[in-house]
Amino acid sequence: MRSYKDLFSQDVLDSLSTQIAILDKYGAILCVNQSWKNFTKSNSMVDHGEIKLEGENYLSVCKSAIGPYSEEASLMASGIQSIINGHQNNFSIEYPCHTESKNRWFIAKISKFYYNDELHIVVAHENITDRKNAELIAKAENRKFKELTEGLNASAIVAMTDSKGKIIFTNEKFVEISGYTKEELIGKDHRILNSGYHPKVFFSCMWKTISDNKVWVGEICNRKKDGAIYWVYTSISTVHDIHGKKQYLSIRFEITEQKNQELQLKESNELWQFALEGSGEGVWDWNILDQTVIFSNKCKEILQLEDKSKKTNLENLKNKIHPEDLAHYLNNLESHLRTRTAYFSEYRIISNDGSYKWILDRGMVMSRDNNLQPTRMVGTLTDITKLKQTEQKLIQTSKLASIGEIYAGVAHEINNPLAIISGSASLLLNYFNDPEKMKSKIEAIQSSCLRISKIIGGLKKFSRSSESVEYSICNVSDIVSEAVKLTSIKSKQNNVFVSTDLKSESLIRCNEIEIEQVFINLINNAIDAVKELTEKLVKIEITDNEKFVILKVIDSGLGIPIQV
Repeated sequence: MRSYKDLFSQDVLDSLSTQIAILDKYGAILCVNQSWKNFTKSNSMVDHGEIKLEGENYLSVCKSAIGPYSEEASLMASGIQSIINGHQNNFSIEYPCHTESKNRWFIAKISKFYYNDELHIVVAHENITDRKNAELIAKAENRKFKELTEGLNASAIVAMTDSKGKIIFTNEKFVEISGYTKEELIGKDHRILNSGYHPKVFFSCMWKTISDNKVWVGEICNRKKDGAIYWVYTSISTVHDIHGKKQYLSIRFEITEQKNQELQLKESNELWQFALEGSGEGVWDWNILDQTVIFSNKCKEILQLEDKSKKTNLENLKNKIHPEDLAHYLNNLESHLRTRTAYFSEYRIISNDGSYKWILDRGMVMSRDNNLQPTRMVGTLTDITKLKQTEQKLIQTSKLASIGEIYAGVAHEINNPLAIISGSASLLLNYFNDPEKMKSKIEAIQSSCLRISKIIGGLKKFSRSSESVEYSICNVSDIVSEAVKLTSIKSKQNNVFVSTDLKSESLIRCNEIEIEQVFINLINNAIDAVKELTEKLVKIEITDNEKFVILKVIDSGLGIPIQV
């Protein structure tokens, strides 16, 4: 019968969660506790029948183990053997023992003792899965923290101060940017970097914020050791050390280049605004998202807007545009927003006295959203009323010059059909008895009259006053054809051959008379360039693409001299 002492010892072993086995000096199992038995059963180490572990040679099992954990089993066997051989007193190893459903970790602790002068080995397996998982999580978090710290140190200026503002930690970026060594910074407060740019109230507000355990964020102008100024975007927050003492963590990013660019942009904008206002141009800034426009004072003066506020609605401008010009203005604006073509528009606006003034409007998109849709557009307005009036006077002067130039030719051109009419009328008296010949002469008279009518009609249209500017949709080819007719007399008198290649039937919105005058001037200049030459050729081509109508007047002249 087992003694009370033996029973007590077994009960103690069985109460432990650690799996314990007692081995003899040969590695055979003498006894195990209940935790060992439970683990063996739950892990199907015995296929069937009663679990009988006593007498099994644990050392041999470890030595002959195969499978995914055979390496760990071999190390276990070596440790046990080393203790049996007296080379060491104890041995431990951590090893995995995973199942299909979960990962598990154990630690095996092996030691020896003597009983009745016989060597015995104690093998204890303890489940350390929770500890290993915590270690793995901590390792992963440490790795993330290290990566974060390395990334932060590479780009940010980091410092820690005590509750009184004395610096107790700086990173290498702080040293690099400020020019001070760590030894020069530790123990000092940030007044060592004070540039004198900020007033005292600035720092008083900052200290009040962080003292109330709130985060302070702002831009600070500091001074380096060598006296150079630098700017930092700063975030200061309250933290506590392991003893609960308050500390302040500051993370800064240098923004000197950005601040310099802002300053240059501000100076540039002020200079640009000054220059534009001085030149008589008003500036506008359109927020496309909310359809509001900021007009400069000069803009308001040009538009005669009564709204005192700087920001107004785009509708206020649309309401002042001449009804005939509004569609053209909106089309130009939409085309610029959609295709990024240059925005350039001329239109009339109504003044307070009911008269109209001419406006030159120019601008461009300054920003777009992630979908490349325009969000902001900036431009200028110029009052070009006087310029338009001068332009009309010049056009009339140019027309008079052109009329004087082609007058003789027109007279000659009219005289020819008049001669036909006169001759045909005389012959009619002799053809009363010949209806066919009479009909032929009457048709000749009608044709000549039509020709005279066309010549006079073209000349009348060309010489028409344009004080009231009218815009209409016109066919470019038709305008060119009319210009060729009006210059045909000059080309014939100078034996210049004029050919046309009018491939475009594009329609444009224009003042037909003004455009025709431009074409006449171009053709006349080409005729003048070749009239003294042997080869007298002028060719007029019209083509178009998606955006423009292209007119070319090509002549066989010598071109512009290099010295010119």
